[in-house]
Formats: sequence, structure tokens, C-alpha cells
Amino acid sequence: MCGGKPPCSCQVIASLFSHYSYCLTSTFTEFLSLHLAFEGGNLEYKLHLCDDSRLTMDRKAKFMRQYQRNGNNQELNNYIVSCGLSLSVTRKWGERTLSLNSLKWQKLRQLVLEKNHFTCRFCGIQTTKWQVIDHIDGDASNNALENLGVNCCLCDLIRHCGRAAVEGDLVLYYSKKPQIEIVKDTYAYYEKYNKMPKISEIDNNTAVPRGGMVWLANRLLKENPSNIENFDLYKGFFVANSRNARRISDVLSNPLLQEQGSLF
Repeated sequence: MCGGKPPCSCQVIASLFSHYSYCLTSTFTEFLSLHLAFEGGNLEYKLHLCDDSRLTMDRKAKFMRQYQRNGNNQELNNYIVSCGLSLSVTRKWGERTLSLNSLKWQKLRQLVLEKNHFTCRFCGIQTTKWQVIDHIDGDASNNALENLGVNCCLCDLIRHCGRAAVEGDLVLYYSKKPQIEIVKDTYAYYEKYNKMPKISEIDNNTAVPRGGMVWLANRLLKENPSNIENFDLYKGFFVANSRNARRISDVLSNPLLQEQGSLF
């Protein structure tokens, strides 16, 4: 340190670098340099990529895509917040800083569940089974308590539609029915008949779009919903497979739900 009184130039530099580095994966922070200049008595600064032989053209391109994705990620999540529940992806899933198996994450998970009374933030179902702790702003590195919410097993499939489609749990249809009603009606159908519903038993007025769920998820990784034609009509329906049936069965048989006396 320079020994200057606060705020000294060294503290300013450290603060600026810390701010920008926080927004980027740690993999790339070693390639950042801060260029400073005094102009008219003011400290001017710019963040640059270092001229480092380790930073290949491919890595530079990846760096810039990630930098741009930070802003786009916020736009996507603003849309999700505004509409309640819609098909979505996590653009920054690869930036997770806490392993799911780590003791710190397990303690944080339990804290979030208890704080929210084991209740899904979307559909409102209350259970201790298959609840997922989700990063509300889509940034897997932001583990602030206020950024962690509870998703039930079905709402989480909608929230991460690309992964759900790849695993064979979710399919894409055109439907005018709100996504949250599709979730609730699926739970209600299973509670009544003890089996997964067909698509037509949830909505008998659907249509098959030209692209599938994985196609839509890949578009959402790059584009915001406002730029995708007919996005409001794209809805996720749950595949009648044993995995979805087991999850829903566990949720519905949970004591918390039995005590509540109603699904939602």
C-alpha cells in the first residue's frame, strides 16, 4: 500500500478491481488490468484484457460473451419476476461458487427452507420433499440470503427448462393457459387419480410448435423473451414418466401438506 490517507489511490484501485472482478468468473480475473490516468484532477479508469499469451482468441471471445451475458441475465430474470412463472434458463449456472454437497451450502439450504416455511415461491405448495433452492437472479455465484428462493419439483423444471427437457421430464406446447395453472392442475390431477395426466387432460386446446423445448432453451441462453415471437404461448407440460410421478407422489404424501389440508 502507498501509505496515503483514505481514500488513497491504492484503495481506489483495489475497490475498482474488486467491483469488476465480482461480476466475472474467477477464471478470467487474472487476465484483467486496470488502466488509470489523471485528467483535470480526476482519476479516470478503464478495465482491459491483459496482453497475456495464455489468453487465446478463443478465451477472449468466451470472456466477452460472459461479460455481455451478465447484463442479459438480469433482463431475463426481470421478466420472470414480472410474470410470476415462465419457461426459463439459468445463463450463469457455470459460475456456482458453493458445491451442492458442501457443508456451507447444506446449512444455507436449510436456512432458506425454514425461512420460507418450505413453501414454493411460485405455486405455494408446502413440502419438505424435492424442494430446490434457486438463485433468484439467475447468478449461481450470488449466494446472498435474499437471492435464494424455494422451488417445488415442478416449478423448478419450468425454471430450468433446458435441463428438464434433456432429462426427458418436460415438453413444449403452445397453450393459452398460464404456466402456474399447468403446474397446479398437474398436482391436483395426481392427487385425485394417483397418476400423471396426459397433456390433453391439463389443456385440450394445445398445439405443437415447430421447435422443441431444447431449441427454446438454447434461444433463451442468448435472447430475451421479448425478442422471441409468441413466447407467451410457449408452455411447459410434464412428461408422464416414473421420475415425475415419484416426485409428485413424495410431495403429496408429505406430512406438512397433510397438516395444511389443501394443496396451495
